[in-house]
Amino acid sequence: MLELRKPGWIITTYLLASYLLDNYVMMRREEQFKKFLIKFYQEVQRSSETGDKDLIEYNLAISRGTISEKHIRKRHKTILIRFLEYAKDLVPLDPKRDFTEEERLAIFRIYGGKCLACGRELHDEVWHVHHKIPWSQGGKTTIENGELLCNKCHIDLHKI
Repeated sequence: MLELRKPGWIITTYLLASYLLDNYVMMRREEQFKKFLIKFYQEVQRSSETGDKDLIEYNLAISRGTISEKHIRKRHKTILIRFLEYAKDLVPLDPKRDFTEEERLAIFRIYGGKCLACGRELHDEVWHVHHKIPWSQGGKTTIENGELLCNKCHIDLHKI
């Protein structure tokens, strides 16, 4: 996207993408993200005509202070709010990413200490608790969403 070649736009786009990937399910939203950026860029370019105060301030922040922390924060806040308004159906990621030791042990017992995929006994082996519905797709870190896998099967599963 030629519009976004300037350093201020690159920094702002990176921070937005990074924030969204850390906090929301973003799988298969690449096209939506791209369309938003193009639309947002066009709205910023027309902001003096439309009188949109936030976008006028954003435009000033993008043209005057590429690396100033104050301007970066202003741009990030503005573009994030606009994206959240644009993509109303975003699903937040579970803030809890890892299973606790107690949850891991409960899942181990539920599966009788055997790998779900290959059936191998795991009492003296390295084992993993895997999200049935992947965390990156909105799966919760709960006992119901965990399954017991041996090290090899877990690695093989993520190769797919």
